[in-house]
Amino acid sequence: MHPLSPVLLIAGASASRGLRFDRSGIRFVNNAGYRSHYDHRSRKSSWPLPRARTCDVLAGFAEDKGALVKEASEGDVFLCYCRFARRFVRAGIIVSVDLEYIWQGESVYCCTTVEGGESRSRTLTPGTGDRFIHWVDLEWRRHAA
Repeated sequence: MHPLSPVLLIAGASASRGLRFDRSGIRFVNNAGYRSHYDHRSRKSSWPLPRARTCDVLAGFAEDKGALVKEASEGDVFLCYCRFARRFVRAGIIVSVDLEYIWQGESVYCCTTVEGGESRSRTLTPGTGDRFIHWVDLEWRRHAA
């Protein structure tokens, strides 16, 4: 099986088309991750994240595994938090962290992302609840078990 690789995910997501009726982006992330790490020989994917139905379910899984973080890295899955709804409402893939700055004592990340098959610029603010899934860390945890 393929080793976990942010480069594979970014390439796969960049080449993928958006999925209809996927406002949260969770289906796109599930599909891009699974397909980018699929091994045709073994007919399995090494993608470590579950096919979650909601961003909150994915966040819960990542938090349980210690992979939900406040620092953005290239290839991470991002989760946008909505204070009004009190839940994560949007998921996508970070292609690059273009700028990091401090605002009111918290890091703010200006990123290029792929969301629903389209590239865009997005500002992500952990101080308001946005989080990142550093899923590559799950590989060494899987082998350590």
